[in-house]
Amino acid sequence: MSNLYGSVEGSNTKISFSDLWQRYIMNHLRRDFSKYPVVRAYNTYATENATMSGMDNICFYYTIDQYPSKIPIDFKDSIRDEARQGVRVSFIELYEPTRIDWSSPQMRSKIRTWKTIDEDRDDVNAYNYQENIGSMDSATRRKNSLIYLSDADIRRRRKFFRFRTMMIISGTRGENFDKTVIEVLSYCKNKNFVVTRVEENLFGMMKAFSPFAMESTPEVLKDVGSNTIPDEQIARFSTYDQGKIGRKGIIFGTDIYSGFAVYKTIKKTSVDAENILVTAETGGGKSFFLKFLLLQLLALDEYNGTINDIEGFEYIPMGSFVARQDDVVVLNMAEGQGCYYDPFEITLTGTPDLDKDIFSFCKSFTNSYFRVLVGSDLLESDVWAQVIVDNAISKAYADLGVKEDDSSTWTNTRGYDLFYVYGKFKDLYKECIALTKRGSNDSSLNLYDRYKINPGYLDTLDKVVARLATYFESFEHGGIKSNVFKNRVALSDIVNAKLVINSFGMAGKSADTVDKTQMALTQLSAANISHIRSIFSKAQNKYNFKVWEEFQRWGAFPDSANTIKTAITGGRKLGDVNFIVTNNVKELLDDDKFAIFDNITSFCIGAIASSNTRKRLCEELSVPTLQGDLDNLVTKRGNTKSFETDSDMSSMYDKAFLIHLDKSVTTIAKMMLPEHIAKSDIFRTGVSLTE
Repeated sequence: MSNLYGSVEGSNTKISFSDLWQRYIMNHLRRDFSKYPVVRAYNTYATENATMSGMDNICFYYTIDQYPSKIPIDFKDSIRDEARQGVRVSFIELYEPTRIDWSSPQMRSKIRTWKTIDEDRDDVNAYNYQENIGSMDSATRRKNSLIYLSDADIRRRRKFFRFRTMMIISGTRGENFDKTVIEVLSYCKNKNFVVTRVEENLFGMMKAFSPFAMESTPEVLKDVGSNTIPDEQIARFSTYDQGKIGRKGIIFGTDIYSGFAVYKTIKKTSVDAENILVTAETGGGKSFFLKFLLLQLLALDEYNGTINDIEGFEYIPMGSFVARQDDVVVLNMAEGQGCYYDPFEITLTGTPDLDKDIFSFCKSFTNSYFRVLVGSDLLESDVWAQVIVDNAISKAYADLGVKEDDSSTWTNTRGYDLFYVYGKFKDLYKECIALTKRGSNDSSLNLYDRYKINPGYLDTLDKVVARLATYFESFEHGGIKSNVFKNRVALSDIVNAKLVINSFGMAGKSADTVDKTQMALTQLSAANISHIRSIFSKAQNKYNFKVWEEFQRWGAFPDSANTIKTAITGGRKLGDVNFIVTNNVKELLDDDKFAIFDNITSFCIGAIASSNTRKRLCEELSVPTLQGDLDNLVTKRGNTKSFETDSDMSSMYDKAFLIHLDKSVTTIAKMMLPEHIAKSDIFRTGVSLTE
């Protein structure tokens, strides 16, 4: 035999009869393995059960020979949902016009037979029911089908067609393709679809299903199952969903290769960690990309949002848009505004499991505020400084009758604030003076009182009170920075809002140009607000997403590491979703003080000019094989210098992102929105050049 595979090099080799059958058997046994068929560099070639193109592309062909008794209208979409990345499931359908001749001898004979079978089953009772249940269901389906078809034909005058379907699985050879085949076939079997692999006369079958076939009923179709259905059902079977990556959730863009939508379920379970890194160089489209994600979440009832905007203006238009429907609070936390959240007062949610940790939370954040005010230099050089801070805060709660193990006493803090706590520092000073007068020889002094007469304690207390007075005393009494705490944010202002935007107002500023203490206080307030909103969102059975814009800039402020680490790692049980956003990921790579790369669950990376940074980033995220894809976002993009790029001239890589979701799904995608939406104020960044 010769020319088994067509006129290609090596195809004129004669093989024996036994070798031919061996080849046939092996092809059959390994038919579901995409890498088994011979690999050639030709544009198109085939075996008896597959077609290939080039070195990597392959297609398997199936006929759907029988459908289940009940079939969902969107069954094609359900089958397509089984497809993995890089694999497409397509359908080709043949519609051969036909009619039902109710008066024909064949049809009358069938109806008489079905009727006889049905009548013979009149004696079914409880004792033989289990033996007849299958045939009874079959008879019921026949009767329902007869009624439906008769009504469609005679009353509604519908047209009938003989309906046949070919299913094509196409994609790139490899694991994703093979697993798609397994999962598609498994789905079909579980749903009672009878699916047959085309293994004989593949070209004849492809010709028969071709839209250009000239024969209405080619001979090859005699072995393909068919169903007679009216045109109204055929119309409903039509689908316009071309596939998707991911099963459900919000859209993370459109795959640039397949055109498939990319979906991700945010918070598959309430306790899942959800920390998403979004990074690209300036002008790389990350704000546009992120805003569309956030708008989708805000459209869902189960999500609240808290945005920490370092720049200060980026999300105001989006906030204005959301405010048309929901409550939105914008907090101006810029230097000199004095906007802060006071953590001292303990407010309960009414949910015991959440409330049990609130006292610790309030105490911890109050401690952090005073640590910032006292200053790291004093805290690090003088062991008494932290002791004094702890003493004053403990005294503040104790004097109000608050007991850590009795939540009923926590409401005693209502109406009290950081100024009240500052008063306890001054009370400690008075205590020390009084105890010093009694002297160290006074045997009635307990251990707690005895160390207060230590000269070092009193000396440090002098320094601590002097530093705090700058913020808490009136201007006339030395409170030169008393405006820092002039605008307290009330819990009622933020707890029920759909969206809260903490605006830091640092556009055009560096960390070196602002007061570090005040910036740290602002940062603490933002983290405090974010956390308290998570607690109350949890009590409302909602999730709170947090956006940490310009994330690399948070590390420049005092005591930031512990604050952010707590937010990133501790918010999981509260249902937090963290978006880590940066245009300078190199800073995070150089000093990952937040241990952010240990906690990232998904990432969206746009164009990054530095090849070394791209390499380091892939290594840090444990995805070195994706560096080539990340390189393409830079090397294959279009003109990056123009503010407006002609869509006809732009590269598909422009403003695209390498997306890795839940450490499993990887794609290159971009947000593609209608022009009038994309150019709206909501998505605009920077300065408008058209006004």
